[in-house]
Amino acid sequence: MWVDEDYFSTLNIPVVQGRGFSKEFSSDSSMSFILNESAAKMFNWDTPVGKEITWYPQDFAFKGNVVGVVKDFNFRSLHENIAPMLIHYSDRDFNNIIVKLKAGHIKEGLTAIKNILNEFSPKYDFEYSFLDEYFVKAYKDDERMGTLFFFFSIFAVVIASLGLFGLAAYMAEQKTKEIGIRKILGASVSGIVMLLSRDFIKRVLIANLLAWPAAYYFMNSWLQDFAYHINLSWWMFALSGLLAFIIAILTVSWQAMRAASANPVISVKYE
Repeated sequence: MWVDEDYFSTLNIPVVQGRGFSKEFSSDSSMSFILNESAAKMFNWDTPVGKEITWYPQDFAFKGNVVGVVKDFNFRSLHENIAPMLIHYSDRDFNNIIVKLKAGHIKEGLTAIKNILNEFSPKYDFEYSFLDEYFVKAYKDDERMGTLFFFFSIFAVVIASLGLFGLAAYMAEQKTKEIGIRKILGASVSGIVMLLSRDFIKRVLIANLLAWPAAYYFMNSWLQDFAYHINLSWWMFALSGLLAFIIAILTVSWQAMRAASANPVISVKYE
């Protein structure tokens, strides 16, 4: 990377060893390098300042001394780990200029920059973008995927709940006589609700046991695409299982309560 003497201070990137580039040192323009922490680790240098580096940009060797080390910063996508970076000084031939604007004075700052650029390069249009907007665009696809996952998950839960509701209604109808006889023999409403819900709880438990390994495998594979990501923990799967149980019980309980509260005499006569 080629930068000038104000790059690190503008982006608040701290120098952890040595110094940054400076116009006070004439050697910086041709014989000095700055490393990031990852590059210092790659070279296995605890004190890299003063070390000589030979760089081969094309068909010639370029030698320079390390004058400083800066803290690792993300210069690529967050999908990637921070790579070793060799930084050299330049004060010309830049395609982009980074400018820090004062909060609350964005419009005035942009006008001032435009006027200065028009003075030196009147043939070129003034094009600009904000760094925070650049980051938002860089990860828009990831945010869109997260939104799609959310809505498809809600859609899947609703469909599953409707299926459970219909199955519970069918089972309650099939056991109408049995429920009436149990009530006549003294069974409580809560006992009958548990009787009807028990089979569904077993099915939900089996579904979770089958889903957890597959979910872990696919989620862990997806997370590996990110250099920075959370670690999957057991409580995430336990929480999802608990939510599945709660949704299943709430879906089934209305039909179970309705069947358990029916007049047992009518239930026994039911055909």
